[in-house]
Amino acid sequence: MAGTFVQVLFAGQQVSSSSYANVLTASMAAGNFALIFVETANARTIGAVSDSRGGNTYQIDVDDGSGANGTHIISTKPANALQSGDTVTVPIVGGMSSGAVIIIEVTSLDPVTWFRSEERRVGK
Repeated sequence: MAGTFVQVLFAGQQVSSSSYANVLTASMAAGNFALIFVETANARTIGAVSDSRGGNTYQIDVDDGSGANGTHIISTKPANALQSGDTVTVPIVGGMSSGAVIIIEVTSLDPVTWFRSEERRVGK
C-alpha cells in the first residue's frame, strides 16, 4: 500500500562527515512511518541508524553505493514516535565528502511491501 505524505521532518546538507546527525524540526504522530532519503557525493554504505528517542528499529531499504554517488532509503515505523528536537543519526561507512538527507512522515504504509522486494538492497 502506498503511503500518504504528511510532512517533512528534516531536510539538509552535510559536508565531510562520517554520519548525518539530523535534528528533527517537526513531531510525527504515533503509528505513522518515517522515510529517510540519503544521497552521498561518493559511493558509500549506511551503518546502523539510530535516534535519540531510543527503542526504534530502522530498515535499510536501498543501500546503493555502487556508483560515483550513493543513494540510500531507510524506513521505520517507530515504536516511540519521533518528536521535534530528536536526533536521527545515519552513519556513513567510510565517511563522505558531501551529501544531503530528507526525512518525511507518511501514513498508511505497509512496512514489508511498500518498496518492491526486487528493488531492496540495491548494490548488495
